[in-house]
Amino acid sequence: SKTLDGIITSWNAAAERIFGHTADEAIGQHITLIIPEDRYQEEADIIAKISAGQRVDHFETVRKRKNGELFAIAVTISPIRNAAGTVIGASKIARDISLTRALETELANRTRQLEALTNSLPQMVWAADADGRLTYINAHAADYVGEIKLIDGGYDWPSVIHPDDLPAGTEAWRHSIATGTEYVLEQRILHAASNTYRWNLSRAVPIRDDANTITRWIGTSTDIEDQKQASQLVEEEREIVTALYEVGEAFTNQTLEEAVQTATDQATRLTGAQFGAFFYNVENIDGESYTLYTIAGVDRAHFDKFPMPRNTAIFAPTFSGEKVVRYDDVTTQADYGKNAPRRGMPQGHLPVLRRTPCRRPGVLLRHAGDGVELLAHPGFTHTRIDAAGGGGPRVKH
Repeated sequence: SKTLDGIITSWNAAAERIFGHTADEAIGQHITLIIPEDRYQEEADIIAKISAGQRVDHFETVRKRKNGELFAIAVTISPIRNAAGTVIGASKIARDISLTRALETELANRTRQLEALTNSLPQMVWAADADGRLTYINAHAADYVGEIKLIDGGYDWPSVIHPDDLPAGTEAWRHSIATGTEYVLEQRILHAASNTYRWNLSRAVPIRDDANTITRWIGTSTDIEDQKQASQLVEEEREIVTALYEVGEAFTNQTLEEAVQTATDQATRLTGAQFGAFFYNVENIDGESYTLYTIAGVDRAHFDKFPMPRNTAIFAPTFSGEKVVRYDDVTTQADYGKNAPRRGMPQGHLPVLRRTPCRRPGVLLRHAGDGVELLAHPGFTHTRIDAAGGGGPRVKH
């Protein structure tokens, strides 16, 4: 305690431990004994408040030990009144918070170091609180997804997830939060620079305290778009090789009709078309020529009542063997419906309007069993312009 003039009137054992002065050394001295010179004004302000009958609660400042060391301290100061209620002095409770401040400084330094580390990583790093609210993203994540809103103190991460992947991602995240299990999911995340969604592998693990309670989550998202595409190409090539083998086996071991049907089925599957047709001219050993066809993906009855394709202006490049033709919408072509006697699609025909057709130039095949040659025009078709993921049938050479 001290008087309103700042003279120390009592000094307990705790004060001796904190400041280093004994009671004999401190009592009777001015309070500036333990106050650094640059903090004298603080003491004047405190005395003014105490004189006015006010309490100073948990005031954090710096004080001085006997050896001259400066340290952080928190003080609570209350007025002392006499029997008449007049303020005659001040009672002070001091708490050494230097260790707390040192730990806070160390934590701040480590946090800065951690942020510097995560910002140097070529992948997205993020953190969430125990409830799953995203509270931190590193610099790479911010650059990757672009501007992202803050909602209720957390980043609006769902806004950068592909809509088709959001339900599964949300359910997986909720499951991990509820069970404390690792979060692992492949999902498409918005890539701001290209304005496209790219595949990422997202992982997150829980961080637990000494009581095994989850306090936060640390996660990463790694772009795997290139690996996905490479894997898809490998899978497609494997499918092609398998299909070619099966077609080769078919032309060796099956009847002509069966072999061509196998080729049509495999080609339709590989191109990703909605349905495919294989029109071919057959010349037998006697030199007689006639036209046949196979179809996949739709009932044969759809074509039974219609004539075979003709060498119209639309399909002329394929009949001449010049090139592949592919039309996103055949009805928009300048030559569509210009060949007599019909003008466009015959009545009752399948609505082959969109993503049509994807043809190879004439293909010459020889069937081992029947000794006949086929001059064929395969076509692979969709009836909608948005079919096959917007990319249309794939042409396999």
